[in-house]
Amino acid sequence: MMRALVVISGAVLALGLCDAWLVLRERSARAGDVRVGALFTPAEAEELRKLPALRVESAGTTHRYGRIEGRWRCISYRDAPADERAIQSLIDALVQAEGFVVTREVEDAPAFGINAPETMRVALQGPRAVQDPGGDVQVEVDVGRSVPERGVTYLRRKGTKEIWEVDGDVRAMLAGHGALPPLLEPSVVPAAWLEDAGGVLGVEIGEESRLVLERRDQAFDAEALERGARPWQWFVRGDPAATERELDADVGTAYASWLEHLPYEDVLDPSRRAELVPENGSSTVVLRGRAGTELRLAFGPPLGDGRVPLWGSQDSMLFLLAAGARELALPTADVLLGATREENPWSAALAAGGR
Repeated sequence: MMRALVVISGAVLALGLCDAWLVLRERSARAGDVRVGALFTPAEAEELRKLPALRVESAGTTHRYGRIEGRWRCISYRDAPADERAIQSLIDALVQAEGFVVTREVEDAPAFGINAPETMRVALQGPRAVQDPGGDVQVEVDVGRSVPERGVTYLRRKGTKEIWEVDGDVRAMLAGHGALPPLLEPSVVPAAWLEDAGGVLGVEIGEESRLVLERRDQAFDAEALERGARPWQWFVRGDPAATERELDADVGTAYASWLEHLPYEDVLDPSRRAELVPENGSSTVVLRGRAGTELRLAFGPPLGDGRVPLWGSQDSMLFLLAAGARELALPTADVLLGATREENPWSAALAAGGR
């Protein structure tokens, strides 16, 4: 009897151990399905982030970007200046993406925005992107749904079944403005120029009746800074021989900041410059930075819908601005001197934001 109980107990123990082993193996298998890691190896990422061109496909629309004379441009949209930082951030977000695999099943893909109408595709291209009929594509990544509240996006490297959940809202990086392609410079004044110039420190308005604004830094004053005073002054004069007058520092700063962030609604064919912005026109604004850095903006007459064509010397581009931009860019001395920190049109335009 005792022997039988021992045998039965041993069998039960063996079955228990076997069951525990099976559970452990199943858990291990499931853990293997959810692989944590990256879409690309560090070596691959380092090479891919140096590529000179890319292509973005979304909802039947394709936009191509490449470096022209060292500057990123949207080749498919009148060579419009592209936002270099935005492009590099997008490339890094893709090639350095880390996360975990959520599925390998093809039928699950649409639930994550892959193999669906909303899917976006980014192709990173080599130096023969224009000459090669296939675009010299080095790698392609499908961009699925983003979940902004969680700060994640679903990606799939083309040629694989793995769909990854990675950190970051990649779709937000690919959001365009109205009918414009994504990844364009957000303003007429390029970020690279502002960085080299140290910001707008002087402005010349007009040709014949020239108005000159100049910013001058003040000596460090801790008490003044604590009171909210600007560490600089703005002055305005009509011509070199005229008496200059001090401008409210906040008004001068608001006007200069608005010019630095001057938004546009479209990029026009540069061949229309003579038609829309006469070369001998007097409606010009010259921005000055440190060490003689300058950028010239020429405004044409408003079009039938009130919008304003503008020629930018930095990129030799013809932009289309919103109605009212000409008046904001070309104020008179009376308008500048009559404005206050609380009431001036440039602060209001900056607060409105956007294109």
